[in-house]
Amino acid sequence: MSGYAARTAPSAGVHDPLTVRALVVERTALVTVDVVGLHEDTCAQVRAVCRPWADHVLVHATHTHSGPVSMPGRLGAGLVESWLPAVVEACRDAVAEASSRQQEVTVLTGYGPDPGVASNRRRPGGPEDPALPVLQLVRADGSALATLVSYACHPVVLGPDNHQLSADYPGGVRRLLEQHGGGTVLFATGCAGDQNTGHAVDGGRPYDPTDRTFARCAQVAGLIAAAAQKAELRSGTGDVAAASTAVELDLDLPTATELRHGRARWQGRVTAVRWGPAVLLTLPGEPFCQAGLELRAHIQGAAAVFVLGYTDGCPGYLPTAAEYPFGGYEVCDAHRYYGMPGPFAPGSLERLVEEVRRLSAAVEAADDALTGPPREQ
Repeated sequence: MSGYAARTAPSAGVHDPLTVRALVVERTALVTVDVVGLHEDTCAQVRAVCRPWADHVLVHATHTHSGPVSMPGRLGAGLVESWLPAVVEACRDAVAEASSRQQEVTVLTGYGPDPGVASNRRRPGGPEDPALPVLQLVRADGSALATLVSYACHPVVLGPDNHQLSADYPGGVRRLLEQHGGGTVLFATGCAGDQNTGHAVDGGRPYDPTDRTFARCAQVAGLIAAAAQKAELRSGTGDVAAASTAVELDLDLPTATELRHGRARWQGRVTAVRWGPAVLLTLPGEPFCQAGLELRAHIQGAAAVFVLGYTDGCPGYLPTAAEYPFGGYEVCDAHRYYGMPGPFAPGSLERLVEEVRRLSAAVEAADDALTGPPREQ
């Protein structure tokens, strides 16, 4: 299992299903996978096999910490290499099936009230993102074909003492909304690098196993699902459009390491998608919530803005430059568990946000050129 360095034993069973889900809108697709992360190479494979049905595919990991090791060399040992092709095939099959079942719908979107679940896990008074964007595809008879919900909160209600496979609270949110007529429900995790349900990650507060149970997981899911059901959804104008670009980020390495190996860089991918009145913006890795706050404030022409992390690759945490002086696990230590030579250099998240803002401006304009196949970089 992946998600906690302290947990070394294998899974002891399955508490709730881990799933792959796909939502296809014209020639764009969002695929969500219940794993802690997917390597950017695996995401590229998914995009390649999905090209018969979609030109722009967003490959998102929900980031549950109660799933299997899912990335070569990252977040724990024990990856079953032969299993990864099955994940790619499942993504392909989900997109193919969703595409084959396309039908005319109205896109409704908006925000639910703050469910009051997430808080800044690094320091009191730190940034928090209460937004709960909701999107629903509604048939002519008023029934829901599909629902998308996003929230910026680590799926770590279940702690390292849990040895049962689980989608954590996103699985409960989906299940509850599907029971209430939401159609097929997808959950996508927002910019949750510094957000969780209230516990510390660096030993600053004692570990409380009574707060990391399946009962607590169900309670959190219930709060988020109830808030999503209260969202005031509305339709709006706008075409379907998408744009993606590659972004190179520097790693912050000691000078001696740079002299031996050269300055290390990592190449990621950001995407902006417009589905009528809704805009989806995606970043790789574990962005801090300030990215979501800034990007949502920047977009003016959408009824709801989804800012997703953990998409098209998960190489580590992406703090804001202002957070580096505070240190802590995400800034100083997490790259070791991620198998990276060093943390990302200050300014990396700001670089991603800048590129996403540029793409979002193009998507809002709905330039016809954006609806064609993307150029791989």
